[in-house]
Amino acid sequence: MRFNGTAWQQRRVRPSIHRKVTLAWTAATGAETYRVKRSTISGGSYTVIASAVTGTNYVDSGVTPGVTYYYVVSAVNTAGESPNSNQAGARPK
Repeated sequence: MRFNGTAWQQRRVRPSIHRKVTLAWTAATGAETYRVKRSTISGGSYTVIASAVTGTNYVDSGVTPGVTYYYVVSAVNTAGESPNSNQAGARPK
């Protein structure tokens, strides 16, 4: 499966004081949906926390203040799933 660019180009990760993390990324050419994955360990292993995301942003509201979370995103289309994006981390307050 080929995509033009990764799902995570120019990513934004913003921790919040409201027990959530806001993620945003640049659209990957050919992507139909995205999978957002999270880990509390840098480098994974990652758990899918959202699949079939149709936009280029996601709000993770299942976080605990003071815990660092690591995120990757993959793009999905009828041909399959792209490799994971580069990892980004956030620590909600």
